[in-house]
Amino acid sequence: MIRGVRDGQQGVLTALLLEARALRRRPMLGLATTLALVLLGLLARLPLDTSDPETPFLTFWPAVVLGPLLGGVQGGVLAVVLSGLLAWYLDLRPENSFGPNLPVALALFAYALVAAFIVSFVHIIDIQLDRLAQERELYEELFKDLQHRVANNLQILSSLLQSQEKDAEPSARAALRQARLRLSTVANLNRRLYDPRNQDVPVGEVLRRLCDDIVASADASPIECRVEAGADIRLSTKPLLALSLIVNELVTNALKHAFPRAAAGTIVVGLALDGDQLLLTVKDDGVGVSDEAPLGAGLGMRIVEGLTSQLGGALERGVGTRGAEFRMRFPK
Repeated sequence: MIRGVRDGQQGVLTALLLEARALRRRPMLGLATTLALVLLGLLARLPLDTSDPETPFLTFWPAVVLGPLLGGVQGGVLAVVLSGLLAWYLDLRPENSFGPNLPVALALFAYALVAAFIVSFVHIIDIQLDRLAQERELYEELFKDLQHRVANNLQILSSLLQSQEKDAEPSARAALRQARLRLSTVANLNRRLYDPRNQDVPVGEVLRRLCDDIVASADASPIECRVEAGADIRLSTKPLLALSLIVNELVTNALKHAFPRAAAGTIVVGLALDGDQLLLTVKDDGVGVSDEAPLGAGLGMRIVEGLTSQLGGALERGVGTRGAEFRMRFPK
């Protein structure tokens, strides 16, 4: 628990540093914000008793600390100089003057030393953030290129299988076609899910596009595939890929077995919160299966069971319903 709190605090600090970094990239706005902080320090100082100040520069330290964070080196220098002059005039004896003496010189020297350390430290952080941002952008570009190459290679394999399918024996043609469609689905999902523009897309939208692709590939226009999913349900890429492949197999299985002789029908894919888990349902209004029939021993169902295990879920078949229904619960 303590580690979780610490990670949360580090996440908040990182977010604040990135926001401040964005402000530092707008020099005029950063300098204006720094100047406003110095003025706030002055307004906080004026009502205080000046006859015996215990801590000089007290009300100006926030501006000195935040100035370089918000305005960069220029903002830091501006905050240090203005705060130092105002504190010298208001706090250091003789008051309301710039009279030089040894105590004043020592106080100003200590202030300048600490302020210079703060400005330098923030500048070093800024340089490191720039370097990390550049490395992240490079990593994202390389990763995007890698995923693009993987998707292209899968698509090439799919095309090769399509070529083999034309020359294959009738008994092997169906198996080659299924393998080709699976590779094509994985390639399309890989390209979609790893696209940075789709990182925050709701799961329902991903499944909706997947179902449209499956129905179009199977040339099953009389059959409607409808997706019912909460608009606020989102998953990271890895579990979303596994979930999409499960839906692909179950919907493909329904298209293949539930509607003989090109009959019209409906397949409904649902995803909803179920306590601390997610519940996936895939059901159709087709011919159905016997309650005593085995869950399935084909390649498609083995793929589904393997992916279900990967998600830490449990798969079951609905009974006593029209058509066929599969349900899978898995952790959020």
